[in-house]
Amino acid sequence: MPVDIRATLLSVPALAALATAVEALPRDALWLVVRSCVGAERLVGSPFPCVRVSPGSAADPGTALVRPPGARSHLLVVPTTPVSGIEAPVLQGEAGRAYWRAALDARPLVVEALKGRLPLNDVAMAVNSKGGRSQDQLHIHLDCVDPGVRAALDAHARAIGSTWTRLPVTLKGGRYDALRIDAASARDFNPFAALARLPATRGGLRAMSVAVVATAADDPRPGFLVLARQAPRAHAEALLDHGCEIASQVAAR
Repeated sequence: MPVDIRATLLSVPALAALATAVEALPRDALWLVVRSCVGAERLVGSPFPCVRVSPGSAADPGTALVRPPGARSHLLVVPTTPVSGIEAPVLQGEAGRAYWRAALDARPLVVEALKGRLPLNDVAMAVNSKGGRSQDQLHIHLDCVDPGVRAALDAHARAIGSTWTRLPVTLKGGRYDALRIDAASARDFNPFAALARLPATRGGLRAMSVAVVATAADDPRPGFLVLARQAPRAHAEALLDHGCEIASQVAAR
């Protein structure tokens, strides 16, 4: 059996385990899954068990889209080359911008998974800190924004400008700094480079976590709100709701 095919078959139980026993998995399990998806795409023209593989080029690094088993709308955007996580130096340059664009472009798949019951601006993105993640391969989480987070951001959005400022309220029990990115410049933005402009606490970029939420549909300055938390186990994924309650709220309106 060719090595790449065998790796693909072996990745199926590994991917299934991601949904139920993530803490028990080796920290390279996600990378092994993505590597097998790339091999499957190359050999048989199918990215299974990934949703999609974009091979990329010298100017645009490749990515894979992974949906954890049992997840309805949750997606992971993962580089197809080794990138440890939020602290990786390569993310400060063009690669960081490219992975951000890949996450932006993948958001409609979350809406599609919910059969259009969720506005695109309610799809949020997050990357956890080194201490707050279980896998040492960069992965950008995409899913519904938590309804309470949405309400808090809508209430304070006007106070968020183009430079980092501390939010006056906590989000899911955490203190966050925030900045606003206008829609017109969003695709040229690099959230990883933006984190480097924050005064770093102990641990530097390894202790940072970031989430990005689009502004409300009626915001006079459409764009995105970037949220950063610094803590040894910072976990901005907490601002996402994998149960997607907000989709039910939207449908009930």
